[in-house]
Amino acid sequence: MPIIRVTLPAVFNAEEKAALFHGLTQAAHQTVDAPLSAVRVVLLEVPAQNFAHAGAGLNEQTVIQRTPGT
Repeated sequence: MPIIRVTLPAVFNAEEKAALFHGLTQAAHQTVDAPLSAVRVVLLEVPAQNFAHAGAGLNEQTVIQRTPGT
């Protein structure tokens, strides 16, 4: 049973998270032939201010301004 752990800033809405769950489940199913019912996805959401990229802290506004689909 694949268990996929994801850590994200806590700025994504329920629809975005559902799409992520679906996509990750499908990817595990297609790549390692796991039955859909056996795939588990665990999402850990942390405050955006606790993220940094390339040494620079992210804030909620930076994360929200992302380009959809990227």
